[in-house]
Amino acid sequence: MKFGFVKVLVYIACLAGVAVAQEGCTDVRPGFGFFSPSCSYRKDRGDCKDLIAQGYCLETCGGCKQEPEPITTAEEVLSAVEETASEVEETEDPLTEAERETMSPEEKKKQEEIYREQLLDQVTMIEEDDGDVEVLPELVMPEETTATLAPVPEVEAQPKLPIKCSSTVLKDLKNDLNLTTAYKAALALNLTDVLERNDIIYTFFVPVDAAWEAGAESLGLTVEELFEKPAVLAKIFFTGIIPDMILDEDALDLTETMQSQSGETLAFTYDTADGVYRVSVGPDTMATIVAAEKYVGCNYMIHMIDTLLA
Repeated sequence: MKFGFVKVLVYIACLAGVAVAQEGCTDVRPGFGFFSPSCSYRKDRGDCKDLIAQGYCLETCGGCKQEPEPITTAEEVLSAVEETASEVEETEDPLTEAERETMSPEEKKKQEEIYREQLLDQVTMIEEDDGDVEVLPELVMPEETTATLAPVPEVEAQPKLPIKCSSTVLKDLKNDLNLTTAYKAALALNLTDVLERNDIIYTFFVPVDAAWEAGAESLGLTVEELFEKPAVLAKIFFTGIIPDMILDEDALDLTETMQSQSGETLAFTYDTADGVYRVSVGPDTMATIVAAEKYVGCNYMIHMIDTLLA
């Protein structure tokens, strides 16, 4: 569980504003007003065609215009010959069908060789713009080669996060019976539109229902009374969100602290005795990840925790 191939995906995004296209071949990211995914992330999602058309991410998506290179290799020469051959007038067979019928097999074979040589003479000629004609040298292929191909080493496939852009955080919260209270909190904070988007990158540490009940009780409130305090509810909700990046288990192994959306600093540790990850806010609040990587979408990851981060 703890050890594995590192697949950290870090995407730096803007908190506000819309990117403005600049002159030249550079990477200019489109803005979304809340967060703006990087060009490499948008390229992995297959958005390059639309981005290039709008003048964004030209360098990463290969949208820079390049001058054609001169012909330098044998393969390019052969390609030029094939293109020129289509423009060469076809050589007519000098013999009629009646004449062919009266010829012996040896004469037919000799005449066919002459006709084939005439065609080859035309194909090997390339007409240049100034009217000059250049005859290409004959290409002689070796009868036998002693070259051997070195064995290709086996490369371990890199694990990839599943891409499920049809899913959203709001749908996952709604459909999981252990996250009913978190779903109601999203509705109370009017976050339905934001949690339905798939262009905002983040990691979400979501408290299970039992955590909300225990956390509200520790504050001397019921869950219903907690929902009547939007400022407190918002701080609890946004403290569990790490913006601009996806932190899976391998990334948590390499991460000590990270700032949450609410501004609080989250600290991450791995309990080797219990084999679980811990998330803490300050010296007094520590939560255990009870279901790591529970839900993964194309722009988010959800870990379920057993304590409110407040």
